[in-house]
Amino acid sequence: MPSAPVLVLGLVLLSLNGAAAANAPPSTQDRQYSDAAQSVMKTRIGPKPSEAFYLADALETWGLADEARGLRLYLMRRYVKEAAGEPHDAKVTVAKAIDLGHQQGPLAHGGRDWFGREWARMAGENLRPVFADFAVPRPPAIAALGPEAREIAPGAWAGRDAADGRNAIFLAAGIENRSATPLALGAFSLRLEPAPDSGVSRFAFDCPLPAEMPVAIIPAGGKRSVACVSGRRSPGQPSELARALIHVQAHPERATVTPRDFDGSQSVRTEAVEAHAKALASLSSAKLAPFLARFEKCAKDATCGEVTPRRDLRKEPVAWAFIAFAVLVVYWFVATFISNFVAALVTWLGGNGFAYWLISQGPSVKTGESPAGLAYLVIYLGVAFAPTVIVGILYATARALRDKGWWIEPAPVRIWTRRTPRKP
Repeated sequence: MPSAPVLVLGLVLLSLNGAAAANAPPSTQDRQYSDAAQSVMKTRIGPKPSEAFYLADALETWGLADEARGLRLYLMRRYVKEAAGEPHDAKVTVAKAIDLGHQQGPLAHGGRDWFGREWARMAGENLRPVFADFAVPRPPAIAALGPEAREIAPGAWAGRDAADGRNAIFLAAGIENRSATPLALGAFSLRLEPAPDSGVSRFAFDCPLPAEMPVAIIPAGGKRSVACVSGRRSPGQPSELARALIHVQAHPERATVTPRDFDGSQSVRTEAVEAHAKALASLSSAKLAPFLARFEKCAKDATCGEVTPRRDLRKEPVAWAFIAFAVLVVYWFVATFISNFVAALVTWLGGNGFAYWLISQGPSVKTGESPAGLAYLVIYLGVAFAPTVIVGILYATARALRDKGWWIEPAPVRIWTRRTPRKP
């Protein structure tokens, strides 16, 4: 049975576990969901995470905002990997994805800036700007930015920026998605970088998206029109833009698209992740309405998102007392009817299984990332060796009691085992 040192170790483990999870969203394993929410939790993501964002919208509709956020964080990470051609484990459930999303987030893989770097790489490899070859009508967005701008090249105008009064260049371009995966694109920068020995000037443009649609979905093989304005520090002059456009059309690798939504602080990035994830949900929006219709009754009663805390036996002293009593009873029964050795072996096997379960419920040992990692390691080692120590004490105690004739053997037991009571 659990001895005093093991109980102390368990209490310390639970306290450290609680302190580590104090600021973390609750795990799905710690909460009991309604039948409707549980059916979502058991749903598998499938081989294409980009088609599962509607599940997060369903959870959010039912008021499970933390779960929806965790799922979106996980799906965004997998979305970047999917665009890179990395396969996804189709057996991952929504519940597991939520917990992984809360634990890792899209920014915590190989360093804080991993997500931003991968997102920029994905856009740089798959998105290409397309410029006009002949004169085109001035788009309304550019007409609003520079009402008096004059045309300087096909799809390009120069004039005073109505927003801040400076002289600027306005560019109407198309962004083409050359990948096999739909890509989400928010505000971005467009840079024209001719070869250094070409004698052609460089240009830098800022390309915001409309406020009513801050993130655009560009389907695989599709194209979206954008309106860009030259940055304040763009080195090129309006008279040089025509040559630069001709140059980058001949050398498309010299024109790069760089998303700006993930260049700021982590809090800004998190908001951008949410915005992009909600935009990506439109890829499978047709699945959302039929999915929610399956739960029309609980939605009407507002019970789809009901959540209650799941009982944690590790935190209930009565459970520990019951376990200790049960271990003593089982040990006495097996030692009495079979042998002390078999009782010790059974208890040792069961104790190791219980220790494994207890350790699996605690935080992961990450000595390189957390000061508490070493403490967890010491505690887990103590819990792992505890069954051997406890069984050794029980075996020695039972043997000593039997040698002294103090072992309790009721008459029916003696008859069944054909034993005679030992003389004192």
